[in-house]
Amino acid sequence: MTRISSSISVIIPAYNSARTIKRAIESVMSQSIPPKEIIVVDDGSTDSTCNLVESLFPSVILIRQKNSGAAAARNTGVKQSKGDLIAFLDSDDFWHRRKIEYQSKLFEDDPLLGICSTKCKFIFESEGLNAPLMADEAIEACSSQAISFEKMFQLPFLGTPSVMMKRSVYDSAGGFDDSLETAEDVDLWIKATYLSHYKLIINTLTYVVAQEESLSSRAQTSPYAAHLTVIDNFLKEKTLSFYFRHVIAKQTQAYIYCNWGSNLLVRDLKKEAKEKLIKSLTHFPNLRAIYLLSKIILKFS
Repeated sequence: MTRISSSISVIIPAYNSARTIKRAIESVMSQSIPPKEIIVVDDGSTDSTCNLVESLFPSVILIRQKNSGAAAARNTGVKQSKGDLIAFLDSDDFWHRRKIEYQSKLFEDDPLLGICSTKCKFIFESEGLNAPLMADEAIEACSSQAISFEKMFQLPFLGTPSVMMKRSVYDSAGGFDDSLETAEDVDLWIKATYLSHYKLIINTLTYVVAQEESLSSRAQTSPYAAHLTVIDNFLKEKTLSFYFRHVIAKQTQAYIYCNWGSNLLVRDLKKEAKEKLIKSLTHFPNLRAIYLLSKIILKFS
């Protein structure tokens, strides 16, 4: 296809990404429908990331800022962008060449759609990969499914490099909360799906490559604690039904505490694990928390 989308801006935050930034940008430039613009926000890199972008990709908009984190970098990119649709890609990762084509078609067909993501494939850099070959894999049929806000609230893990959303929804939701060290993506996805419709493309169109050091891997705050904070803040801000507050929200909080307790138990931190599992049960009774808690009690007895 040769049609050019005049409404899509791609935002790529980068931090010491000299090894991977070329792959990420090339996967955008190779799209069957090119975006209006590609914006790389360098978040205080100390390597040759900026030099590579400037020398290899003169058409890419490069913005430099002091090291402020992934959320702030993405917000900076969106503020400088001009598209009606915003797509996020991390500098470690890359896209299938038809990702923009399929996602933009969903927005064209559904005026109420505000946010869309795709399934992701997670890869370790050490395993070796052929990005151009993977990005050009044949897709027999692209399909998607609408997911309710209630379901999204319970599992708001979209995979940031797979997300495309309307600028109007991003603005209404307030963008990424850069006061959060982690879970800033969860915060935005919950707010965005509360405001608008969400669809998931069930085909793998995004490839997430694990790195030792990246913008998304340097957070020190517990993701469980941050997720709970996001939920608490959302519940304080929004008008929600009794059922949502006392069933959906409580079940979600119990699920997070249970996962937190399970993680602590694997690390043999039994006292801390017990505290989290008890909190899980006080929020909403669930068999998994009961089972894990019984394992701790039996070992102590």
